[in-house]
Amino acid sequence: MSSALPCVEFGPFRLFPSQRRLVKQDAHVQLGGRALDLLILLIENAGSIMSKQQLTAEVWPDVTVEESSLRVHIANLRKALGDGRDGANYIANVPGRGYCFVGQVDRRNAALEPISFDPPPERVSGLPRRPARVIGRDDDVRVIAELLASHRFTTIHGPGGIGKTTVALAVAHQEIEQFEDGICFLDLGLLRALDSVPHTMAGSLGLMVQSGDPTSSIIGHLRDRQMLLVLDSCEHVVDSAAAITEAIFQGAARVGILVTSRESLRVEGEHVYALSPLSVPPPDRTISVDQLLEYSSARLFLERAVAGGHRRELSGPDAQIVGSICRKLDGIALAVELAAGRVSTHGLRETAELLDSRMKLLWQGRRTAMPRHQTLNATLEWSHDLIPDRERIVLRRLSVFVGPFTLEEAQSVAADDHTDRGRVVEALADLVGKSLVFIDTHKELRRYRLLDTTRAYSQVKLAESGEADAITRRHALYYQEWLARSESGSPITQQPFNAQGAEHLGNIRAALEWSFSETGDAKLGVQLAASSARLFVGLSLLGECQKWCECALGFLDDATRGSRCEMMLLTELGYSLMFTRGNSEQARSALERAFEIAETLDDGVYQFRLLSGLHMYDRRIGNIAGLLPTALRGEAVARDLGDLTAIVAAQVMKGVSHHLSGNLIEARTALAASLRLPASFDRVGANFFGFHRDPEMVLARTMWLQGFPDQAVETAHAAESLEQHDPVTACLALIWGASVFHWTGDLATVEDYVERLVQHAGEHSLSPYRSVGIGLKGDILVRRGELEAGIRLLRESLNDLHVEKYRLYTPWLSCTLAEGLAADGQLDQALDLMREIAPLSRQTAVYNAPELLRVHGDLLAQATDLRGAESCFLQSLTIAGNQHALSWRLRTSTSFARFLVRQDRLPEARVILDEVYAHFTEGFETADLRRAKALLDELGRHVTD
Repeated sequence: MSSALPCVEFGPFRLFPSQRRLVKQDAHVQLGGRALDLLILLIENAGSIMSKQQLTAEVWPDVTVEESSLRVHIANLRKALGDGRDGANYIANVPGRGYCFVGQVDRRNAALEPISFDPPPERVSGLPRRPARVIGRDDDVRVIAELLASHRFTTIHGPGGIGKTTVALAVAHQEIEQFEDGICFLDLGLLRALDSVPHTMAGSLGLMVQSGDPTSSIIGHLRDRQMLLVLDSCEHVVDSAAAITEAIFQGAARVGILVTSRESLRVEGEHVYALSPLSVPPPDRTISVDQLLEYSSARLFLERAVAGGHRRELSGPDAQIVGSICRKLDGIALAVELAAGRVSTHGLRETAELLDSRMKLLWQGRRTAMPRHQTLNATLEWSHDLIPDRERIVLRRLSVFVGPFTLEEAQSVAADDHTDRGRVVEALADLVGKSLVFIDTHKELRRYRLLDTTRAYSQVKLAESGEADAITRRHALYYQEWLARSESGSPITQQPFNAQGAEHLGNIRAALEWSFSETGDAKLGVQLAASSARLFVGLSLLGECQKWCECALGFLDDATRGSRCEMMLLTELGYSLMFTRGNSEQARSALERAFEIAETLDDGVYQFRLLSGLHMYDRRIGNIAGLLPTALRGEAVARDLGDLTAIVAAQVMKGVSHHLSGNLIEARTALAASLRLPASFDRVGANFFGFHRDPEMVLARTMWLQGFPDQAVETAHAAESLEQHDPVTACLALIWGASVFHWTGDLATVEDYVERLVQHAGEHSLSPYRSVGIGLKGDILVRRGELEAGIRLLRESLNDLHVEKYRLYTPWLSCTLAEGLAADGQLDQALDLMREIAPLSRQTAVYNAPELLRVHGDLLAQATDLRGAESCFLQSLTIAGNQHALSWRLRTSTSFARFLVRQDRLPEARVILDEVYAHFTEGFETADLRRAKALLDELGRHVTD
């Protein structure tokens, strides 16, 4: 690679290739060797595109390197240059071709630009070499340097392995020119706990100390000097370090002090800088490889993995695994490096899986590292050995917590007869100060947590202490009692607990796992499962709810059978089964048995909720005749309870029952009554897991059926916010909303609703709703003439819905399938299908019976069965009239009129269609009314002719 390039300037940078140095405004810019090679090569060819193959061949001439390694080094280079920030633009990625240096380059004679890079040896005492790479710490280095310049005394504070020493060295090398008398670096990690920091410092400064305390000699030596003292790893000699640094701060006004410690010194003049972990990718979104490299922990991981011999190109799924690894390691630099070093041996996915074991504590790092940094276990052992017994006891007991915990939770689990609650508070504060416990102050209620590596280490100590079962039992009992307190409100009006519920989820899972383990307490587990079931349901963790409910029911004994506990377990099991496995007999049996217990216990609240569940079950299997009796029974229970939410929910159940039964006037009356709510009504609580769905979508459908298309669309749009509620309500809102826009002919909106439905149902494992969504996709394709694909999806959907016994939507989808088959030239199969669904339709499709008869009539007309076709049309009109379903009447009248036109019965056709069309007062731009109007105009022209 060329080194004859003169000094090159671009932006605020100067590059000296022959000296392999990059300077920004006379400050050294730290770059790894490969990144510097890439920069020199790109600048040598500024303005030209360098392919990835050319770059790797030049920079790695004797090594086979994957593209991911190049990508990592380019990302590091861009980061160092500030590329993309404040308008800076130096390196462009040309998709499919490579990289190009696009910054403006000014070449000069290097001899005319003298610059000194290395400090004279006499100005430095013990300062290690500049770190080869400092990933993700540019802002930290800058802020610490500013603190040092303005306050003279800065402590870099953080847990072991986070990168305190690396950052301190980067700051020291960057600021060396600011201290005319140089730098003195002391690695206090080499000292024993009882060694004297002042004596060590005096030796490093070259002082001959005659007295037992060298402090005065040190102050005298430093008083008129301008130098920087760097004290690394002070935590085990914190008292001695605190005394000497405070004395120096007070007595030597030009001396800067930079300290690294897992515990702050707490002395005059000290300004503490808490070093945060490296940034980690978020858990809630899928990221690409390029997006992954925006996070410093991921860049470090990939660089060290490549350096360790990993040569596999990084793919999209790999990026998710790397993100997961970095999150599991909390962005702790040492942990990330150690894990990256295992990738070439175990592979990426296997390394991620091994992180869940305690083996990660023993993974070896660099041989040349300090012993306390060679494994995570050694790093944590170093900290653990420095704390007193009372803090060790509290730390190991806190390891039972999964994720954040509050002070109250810590006291409840860690306190006992020997360690009272006050001592727990003191110990927790000390553990925070020593970077063994982290604190989250972003929320109103302060929360604490152990880093994953600290927790794994402390769990080993808990097991060794012999008190693991006692502490784990105390942990499980705390959450059982918390759940019991949270459950004290009405299940009808209460939200599924509150925001704390989601935060406690990890701890509740851990408590359940222990309770049902061989060393656990199954009786406590049964109570815990019953109390937590609603939380799992409320968070849409239906499979998990089913798992724990079934597990707990298997441990019931004579004392708990027929109890409130069994009733709660069966209730949530019934709901979970219904939405994850379809409408099985097991789901109905669970709900019915729970209702029997609720009646025995005279628990009106659960009686109402279970009647709501049974109403939903009957609706889903298409038992329309059973809906209204259940709704009326629920109404009676709600009146006895005197609960406003229950009363309103009963009105909605009645409205849905009437709607599906084709009693549209009664449906609209009940639904409108449910919407006349007082200001105090808890709409959110009433939506709890779909047992009471907001009535707007049902009302929108009713309005369309009655002949008010514009009002129906307006109401459906207003109800779109339902998708933001629980997943079941969201799916129902999308299905019922799609039907409104389908009926008005707005297929673009239908397609949007269906895409959201399929995605939403898939994300929450709501298989039956996803099956409906697949069927609706097939319906759209058939309407657009894509018959083969549409028929395939419809058959897939109907097959799945049959298995799941979800019959409410099968007549609609079967009808569309018949239309698709007929359009595809398979008229006989279409007619067979319509005859097949006729008995089912009479039971499950009462409200849309007119539409099924209309389609059947159209198909019979195509088969030239004129008598059969006319009979279907007349039956359709009669039922639609009885239902007051003006929109069904219009559709059938339009089809019937076309049928009559083909038989030259034009006056009859016009009378039939004109009579229905005249009843409409709105919706004239919707598809059905436009078709009817076009046919009326055509009939008018025929009469004129």
